[in-house]
Amino acid sequence: EKTINKVLIDDNIQVDVRASALNLRDVLNVLGMYPGDPGLMGLEFAGINKSNKSKVFGLGSGCFSSEVVVRKEFMASIPQN
Repeated sequence: EKTINKVLIDDNIQVDVRASALNLRDVLNVLGMYPGDPGLMGLEFAGINKSNKSKVFGLGSGCFSSEVVVRKEFMASIPQN
């Protein structure tokens, strides 16, 4: 079984996931139509950056989870009202 690497390195951010989304890769994976290793389910997320409590969204691996570790260049802050 695949697991998410929880080790934080320089450019990684730990995020509490509040929402995640299906994308075409996930659908093809479930249907058995994805060529090669599709990786963990859930590529897109929105949540709370654990280090500064800001709202963020972005791309990661295994986002159908309560938390995910992502590279900071694959996420962005959600503007506050």
